[in-house]
Amino acid sequence: MTPRSWIAALPGCATLLVSGITPALAAFQDDADLRVDTRLVLVDVVAGGNALALATLARNDFRVFDEGTEQELAVFERVSGRTDLGGVLTLPATVGTNRRDWRGAVPASATVVLVDRVNTPTDAQVFANQELARFLETFERSEGLALYELRSDGLRILHDFVDDPAGLAAAAAAMEPEHSLALESSTSVGGFESDLSNVGLDPVIGENFTGDTGFGRRAADYFLDDRVQRTSAALETVARRLEGLRGRRNIVWISGRFPFSFDIWSRSDMANEIENGTMEQVESIGAVVGESNIAIYPVDIRGPGDEGAEVFGAAEAIADASGGRAFRTNAVGEAIEAAVTDAAMIFTLGFYPSDVEDGEDRRSLRVEVDDDRVDLLYRPSYASFGVGDDAMERVGLADLLASPLDATGIGLTGVVGPAGDGAQFELVALVDIDDLRLVESEGRLRGSINVGLVFRDEADGTLYVIPPATFPIDLTPEQADNFRETGLIVQRFLDTEGRTGAVRVAVQEPATGASGSVWVPVAATPSP
Repeated sequence: MTPRSWIAALPGCATLLVSGITPALAAFQDDADLRVDTRLVLVDVVAGGNALALATLARNDFRVFDEGTEQELAVFERVSGRTDLGGVLTLPATVGTNRRDWRGAVPASATVVLVDRVNTPTDAQVFANQELARFLETFERSEGLALYELRSDGLRILHDFVDDPAGLAAAAAAMEPEHSLALESSTSVGGFESDLSNVGLDPVIGENFTGDTGFGRRAADYFLDDRVQRTSAALETVARRLEGLRGRRNIVWISGRFPFSFDIWSRSDMANEIENGTMEQVESIGAVVGESNIAIYPVDIRGPGDEGAEVFGAAEAIADASGGRAFRTNAVGEAIEAAVTDAAMIFTLGFYPSDVEDGEDRRSLRVEVDDDRVDLLYRPSYASFGVGDDAMERVGLADLLASPLDATGIGLTGVVGPAGDGAQFELVALVDIDDLRLVESEGRLRGSINVGLVFRDEADGTLYVIPPATFPIDLTPEQADNFRETGLIVQRFLDTEGRTGAVRVAVQEPATGASGSVWVPVAATPSP
C-alpha cells in the first residue's frame, strides 16, 4: 500500500490542495476547535471522595477563580481514564505515530515512571529497582505506563507507551544501578546541595580548601549545577512526550534527592549555588510542565529518616506546584497506584482570563465545588501570557531530532512507501492542524511550520540529516474547516540508497515553539 492510498483509506479523509504551498498541503484531524491567537487556560482537576457525589458532578457544580476573581467556564469536559477501543485505527507496519499506543488506540491517560540515577545513592537505586520490578509483576493496570531512566549519559527509554505493556515488568527487572559521581560530590542542606562530600581529594588537602568560599564549596556547586541541568533537561524531554496526549498526564519521579523546586528564585541558597542560566532553565521547565497540565509524583526512595521535613520540602513543593502528590515512604508501588487512580476520573476546565496585566509571571488558580464530600487536586497557578510560550521556544528542530522521546505537542503521523516517480521512497506526514496557533489577519488564518528529517541506518546506526524546510500556511476559513476534517499533509521524497532503517520526522511551529516528532520505519523493499 502506498502512503497516499493508506491516507485515502482513513475515515473521512480527502485530498485537498492549498494554493501557493509546495509540497501539497491537506489536512487530517479530530474534533477539537482550531486554535487562533487567543489564550485559553486549561486546568485538569482530579476529583475524589464520595462515589455518589462524584457521579453527579456537572458543569454548574464547578467554580474556577483566577487571582481570586471567578471566571466563566468556556470548556468543561469529564474525562474517563479508560481507553476507548472503539476508536482503534489499525496501523500498517510502515506507519509511525506520536499519539497512539501499540494497538492503534489513543490512550485515555499516560503515566511515566522516571527512575532517577543521577540524584540517587547506589544502594537506594538497588532498592528502587527491586521494589519497582516486584510491583509491576502483579500490577494489572499497566496500560498507559511508560518506564524511563535518567543516567549520567542522558535519558533512556526502557518501555514506552507504544509498546505492549506485557513487557513492562521484564524491562523493570533488567534495570541496573549506576554510581553517580555528581551526587557523591555534593550533599544536601535544606533540601538542596551546597557542600563538598567527596571529589577524590586527600582528606588533609580537602581540609585546606573547605569553607563557604573555598574550593570545596565551589566544587560542590559545580556538581550541583550539573545535576540540576541534567535533571531539568530530562524533565523537559518527558514533558514534551506527554504534553499532547489526552487525559491525565503524570510523572512518577523516583529519586533520592530532588535538587530543585519550581519556585527556584525564592530560594536564596539556590541563587548562591547554581548559575543564573541554570535557574532560568528550571523556571522554564516549570512553565512547560504547568502549561502542559502534567502532574509530578515525587517518590523519595530513601524513605522516612532523621533529616527533617526541610529536606523533603523540595519534593512536596514540586508535587504541590504541579497538582501531584509527594511520597516519602519507599512506596514506589503506592505512588504509581495513586497516579493511575487519579487518572481514572478527571475534569478539564477552561477559561479565558478576564483581566491580565503586563509583566506578570504567574497567576493563582482556585477551583471549588459546593459539595464538601468531594476532594479536589489541581495545579495552584499558571504562567501568565507569554511565559509558557517563551519556555517552549528554546528547543529547535535539531534538539527534537536528537531527542530519545517523541514530542507530542503537535499530533504527527508518518508513513513511508514507494514513491512511484523515480525516487525510492515517499514520506507523507500528517500534521494535526488544530495544534497550531494560527493568526487571523485580513480574513485569513496564517502561520508556518518547520519540518526536519533524519534517516537512521539500521545496519550501523549512522544518521543522515536531510535539509529542513519551512512550509507557509495561508488559509481561508472555509479551507481551515475542510482541513479539520482531513489533515495537513507534508510530502517529502527520500532516497536511502537501498538502506533500511527509520526516518525521524520533527515538526515545529516557529511562532510558539509547539512541536511534534516521530520515528517512521523504512523498509528495503516497500510493500506494494
